[in-house]
Amino acid sequence: MRVSTRVMYGGLSDQLGLQASRLIDSQRRITTGQRLLRPSDDPTGAGRVAILDSRLSDLKQYEANSAAAKASLASAEAAIARVVESFRDARRLALAGANDTMGESERRLMAYQVDHLLTQVKQAAETRNGGRYIFSGTLTLTPPLDLTGNPADPYAYVGNDSQRMVEIADGVCITANVTARTIFNFDGTGAPSAPNAFAVLVKIRDDLNKGDAKELSNILDDVDALLENFNKHRAEIGQTIQRIEFNNQHILEQQEVVMGLRADVTEADFAEALVEYSTHQVVYQATIALASHMHQPGLFEFIAR
Repeated sequence: MRVSTRVMYGGLSDQLGLQASRLIDSQRRITTGQRLLRPSDDPTGAGRVAILDSRLSDLKQYEANSAAAKASLASAEAAIARVVESFRDARRLALAGANDTMGESERRLMAYQVDHLLTQVKQAAETRNGGRYIFSGTLTLTPPLDLTGNPADPYAYVGNDSQRMVEIADGVCITANVTARTIFNFDGTGAPSAPNAFAVLVKIRDDLNKGDAKELSNILDDVDALLENFNKHRAEIGQTIQRIEFNNQHILEQQEVVMGLRADVTEADFAEALVEYSTHQVVYQATIALASHMHQPGLFEFIAR
């Protein structure tokens, strides 16, 4: 059977194109370090990569969740630490004011200091992380406190009691918030015998202004109960942060494993890639030489380019 010139030219042209494509692919594997340039290179490997990428995406999301939760809890812990310091100062002032030898002017100065502490504690209660209030439950755009109009008990909690649950690993969730209701004893659960923290500070201030040494002595128990409640919450938050950090280390280790498995599938062996490139280059040059031998050199050199 006689083969037409067109068929022969077409076959040689196809062969040159195929060898050129293989040569380019092998060159790309060397320059990019990637074995899989397209799914068709290894359908099974491509499927494996898709599974690994999905897992890696989950792990990175857990890492991001952990970072956000840790930042919020760290802000809460720092805010409570400031409250503790303020109440220690308030206790010291109340104890000093309960001394009968303390003069009226000295007590009034101490009352002014307590009023300043009241402002500091309110600011701590309205701490924000990333522009969101951390002590308002899940109502993070709402300040946790509102004025009551009662001078003796000036603030009410207006957030909610919802917990913000954050998934930090497969099936592992942590509570990433604590509310001002429990911290500042608005619900009476943290220190059942004591009023809320703000009412206690107001009473210390007012008793100092009145020079009521007996009431100042009596309120020390309330201050101690509140301090115990603050420190309990600090400890719980600290434990949660430690749990997040421990878990996050495990998440990072898993990421390394997954990325290693992915690299095993996708990354090219450099020595192997060089051999492949050299082989395809030899075949490509041989195809050009064969075409040049069989036909007009000028035409096939043009096709090769």
